[in-house]
Amino acid sequence: MFLDRVDHIARDPATSDWLKWRYSIHLYASLGEFWLARGDPDKAQEFTDQCLEVATRTSSQKYVVKGWRLQGEIALAQRQWKEAEGWLRQALSLAQAVGNPTQIWKTHVAMGRLHAAVQQPEKAHRRIRQRATSLNASRCG
Repeated sequence: MFLDRVDHIARDPATSDWLKWRYSIHLYASLGEFWLARGDPDKAQEFTDQCLEVATRTSSQKYVVKGWRLQGEIALAQRQWKEAEGWLRQALSLAQAVGNPTQIWKTHVAMGRLHAAVQQPEKAHRRIRQRATSLNASRCG
């Protein structure tokens, strides 16, 4: 798997400390997404926790957003609707505050999936439109 190479670099004693945390934080977020996509929310949670620990400690706001979004998506996969909504709202708020278009649209998509899951099609469609708006804004800016 491609992420095995990233893991090797992150653990290599010859890798600088700065690169180690950059590679590690990306690795943990990616592994959280990978395991969630594979249908293993417990394993996804393990890597999400690691991502959030490093992101919080290093004030990496983009990865805090990623971690919170993953928390919401894990809750969504487990049908914990209120918890999912709380994490996703938190992620969207921070993504907007730091002005990260990629995290904004990905969070809108996750919120759209949540709304669809709880039978709120109008809200789901609104999120998809907001996703498109944020994508267009990121291309123009």
